Amino acid sequence: MPGVPPVSDFVLGYEAIAINGIGVSRNMPAEGVNRLNTEINAVLADPQMKARLADLATTPLLASPAEFRRLIADETDKRQPSRPAHRRRRSPISAVLDLLAPKAKHPNVS
Repeated sequence: MPGVPPVSDFVLGYEAIAINGIGVSRNMPAEGVNRLNTEINAVLADPQMKARLADLATTPLLASPAEFRRLIADETDKRQPSRPAHRRRRSPISAVLDLLAPKAKHPNVS
C-alpha cells in the first residue's frame, strides 16, 4: 500500500514470507514425483510464466523435492531459534510433507 510504512520499520527483525508448493499422495511412485517436478519446473522456467508471476510479486523457486523439503526445514529452524532442536514444535508444513512424501516411499526426498 503506497504511503504505508512496512512493519519492519516498527518491529525489529520482522520478516514475513510465503512459501507455496505442490503435494501428492504418499503412494505416488518416486518416478511420478520426479516427472511431475520436472514438468512443473519447466512451466515455472517459461519466460511468460515468469513475467506473469512477477506481475503478482512472486518469484518462482525451481527446486527438487529434496531441496524444497530442506527449504521448509531451514525456514522452520530460523523461526524457532531459541528452543533446543528436541523441544521445537514441528511446523504444520513439515507434517504435511511427511504425509505427502515420506522418506521410505521417496528416497529422493531427504
